[in-house]
Amino acid sequence: MPKEIIFYDSFCGICHFFVKWVMSLDSEKRIFFAPIGGVHYKNLISMEFQNIDSVLFYQNGKISMKSAAVLEVLRVLKRFAFIRMILIITPQFISDFFYDRIALNRRKKTCEIVILDDRFLK
Repeated sequence: MPKEIIFYDSFCGICHFFVKWVMSLDSEKRIFFAPIGGVHYKNLISMEFQNIDSVLFYQNGKISMKSAAVLEVLRVLKRFAFIRMILIITPQFISDFFYDRIALNRRKKTCEIVILDDRFLK
């Protein structure tokens, strides 16, 4: 079982962009990807997160969402120290506010993931 999984909305263009971006930066191939509502999601994510409308990051049994998920992904990638520092010092309710504003437009942009990679889970 992978230790780090990004659960993404498979109908969200911004989510697809984020997945492709993470894939391009993850040279060690540590992070795996699975759609929200898929088999791995239903098996790993507890009921309290089942109706969350956000990207989720599963890492060693811990679940992060919204801006906290982005921060944890950047930590795993060991990239973008300046952005990580901004996310660390900004109160989460503020960074989540901006996450939510961006998410309002997430289904307006379409972008299908067509990359075949063994890091995609069901």
